[in-house]
Amino acid sequence: MTLISYKAARGKRLEFGDFQTPAALAASTVRHVYEQGFRPRSVLEPTCGQGSFIHAALHQFPLLERVVGVDRNAEYLSELSGADKRVELIEADCFAINWKQCIASLPQPLLILGNPPWVTSSRLGVLESGNAPARESTAVQRGLDALTGKSNFDVSEWLLLQWIDAMQGLDSRMVMLVKSSVARRIMVRLANGNLGATTISIDAKKYFDADVSACLLDVHAAGPRLATHNGLLISNQTLFDKRKNLAATERINWRSGIKHDAAKILELTALGNDSYSNGFAEIVQLEGNHLYPLLKSSDLSRTLLPQPRRMLLVPQLKTGAPTSNIAPLTMAYLESHSAILDARASSVYKRAPRFAIFGVGDYTFAPWKVATSCLHKNLRFHAIGPIEGKPVVFDDASAFLSLESQAQAEQAALLFNSIPAREFWESLVFWDAKRPITIELLRTLSLQKLI
Repeated sequence: MTLISYKAARGKRLEFGDFQTPAALAASTVRHVYEQGFRPRSVLEPTCGQGSFIHAALHQFPLLERVVGVDRNAEYLSELSGADKRVELIEADCFAINWKQCIASLPQPLLILGNPPWVTSSRLGVLESGNAPARESTAVQRGLDALTGKSNFDVSEWLLLQWIDAMQGLDSRMVMLVKSSVARRIMVRLANGNLGATTISIDAKKYFDADVSACLLDVHAAGPRLATHNGLLISNQTLFDKRKNLAATERINWRSGIKHDAAKILELTALGNDSYSNGFAEIVQLEGNHLYPLLKSSDLSRTLLPQPRRMLLVPQLKTGAPTSNIAPLTMAYLESHSAILDARASSVYKRAPRFAIFGVGDYTFAPWKVATSCLHKNLRFHAIGPIEGKPVVFDDASAFLSLESQAQAEQAALLFNSIPAREFWESLVFWDAKRPITIELLRTLSLQKLI
């Protein structure tokens, strides 16, 4: 094996999404490729780690001419160094390599194998890691979307797209172990291209002790292109065909709840007489004008909606609004916990007014809403009105639609809980996703057509 050394780097498993592939899983993955009739002349493992796939490929395909393994961990590569002269090891940052040039230089048919990092860009941000791809601005990621959820991505997805782009026009195949949510997003990207894909579920708990849905993603020119609707994969074509007449042509203003973090400070329990208890069991006196009844996604997932157990401190009426006019007792309370609030890791707080929150506007304070949980494995909608004259607010794991009256909210909840609505959304939802219900999913259904 030849070892080409670039800048050395080491990191913890958490930072690098480092889940080394067991030999048995690597062997079964390579055997799958063999059974599909693909016979590569070269193999690339672009995040090779300890080289499980390299060893499996050398065993399964003894006539290989060239094998390349790339990793930034010099210790792993040293362990891989051996007598097989067909193998070239490159110590490098996978986010900085010119993959088009690298892949084009390898003999075809080419097999790209591996297990890219199982970590998100936001997690790397929390860790202040340098081990991340550069963020790219896109026309569809503007405003808050560009700062919060939509710009948070699995770094494996970024890498997979680099490799897929480099594969175009080549006699090649890519087989990767990835989270199922990542695989679905890749398959949406492939829907109208010249490459297709299939997936095979794997037991991530068994192999990696990870509580996540995962699969083998197999990308090649003969792979199927799955049907999509408005950028979402169709999970049940029969149900979609049955209910596609309900697809929205108008924009439905579903919103996410408030992103605030620091729940122990901003979520409070009312004790009476303007006294409140926070998550540190501190008793504080606060003005009531910044406090609103809070329902969380766990509340919204229930069949019977509970009464709000806490109040949320909302220092702004609109995202980006100044926070200098907060009432004095409330401001003193926030300043007493400034060390925690100022240290909130998400990038959305870096350029915002001090003590800012996100996902707040006129819609937040509408008296009547229909709301649902985005995290739980059900489609359940509640009509929610004001409590003691104050509008109810939600956390950012919830979605809601603001409406003008109690009658509208109750009718909308009834319609959204109906069999036609459920079947339409069921045709597009993947329940194994960490957040199965998204704003994009909810917006695909037309309330007018339901009516």
